[in-house]
Amino acid sequence: MNHLRMYRPFAIAAVGILLVALLPGSALAATIYVGPGGGAGGCLEPTYTTIGDAVTAAGSTDTIHVCAGNYTGLVTITGKDLTFVGDGVNSTIISGESSNGLFATDSAITVTDMTLQDGAATAAISVSGSAAVVAMRVVFTTNQGGAIAAPTSPVSVNDSTFDSNLATNGAAIAAATLTVSNSTFVNNVASVSGGAIFAANATILNSTFSGNSATSGAVIRASGAVTISNSILAGTGTTNCAGGGAFTDGEGNLSTDISCGFFSG
Repeated sequence: MNHLRMYRPFAIAAVGILLVALLPGSALAATIYVGPGGGAGGCLEPTYTTIGDAVTAAGSTDTIHVCAGNYTGLVTITGKDLTFVGDGVNSTIISGESSNGLFATDSAITVTDMTLQDGAATAAISVSGSAAVVAMRVVFTTNQGGAIAAPTSPVSVNDSTFDSNLATNGAAIAAATLTVSNSTFVNNVASVSGGAIFAANATILNSTFSGNSATSGAVIRASGAVTISNSILAGTGTTNCAGGGAFTDGEGNLSTDISCGFFSG
């Protein structure tokens, strides 16, 4: 038996894998840690002390773990799809200190398990272009430029809370295509349209809206198709709970406001 011939396919395959690994852009995504102090990595010894420094060091598709602590300042992201993971809404808190936004990006961004608060001038998450936004288990509160401003982007939100955010349109979320599930919107105020949501198309499931307000569409203002299912809409204090668009009652909705009368609840 020719042993060289038998092992040759395995050798060729190994060389091929090595060459692919060395190609530009083929590196595996890394996790970078941010927190007080500095060291070798992990939340006990985070490599960076600021989110901005971690973003500068990160490659596209990397994950930045924002360890428990309080952080301030605007983080600008250019040309990198990044994921930001906190240690929980009561542990990882990022503040704009009522002077600036928190994240400004032209690329896809995912944010989980943290609180984003006290932004101003621009939204807590502001997107230029049409990059996607994902938020899971995030509290957005008292952001004066809105919570998520991504008017030409797809936005997906799950298990998150939007409380007392302010904006011109869509105080909680402005999006092109929006999917919301298991989330709460309370006391968000838009000076013009969409107290909670301003979107072209939206699908909303298992969510609660209370005390949101706007001149047009206290809960939502849309231009396209909207389906709302198993949700509660209350306390809008206006006669135009929702406006624009083509609304579909996905059933299981409850409303205490006559202005949300297109629901069967």
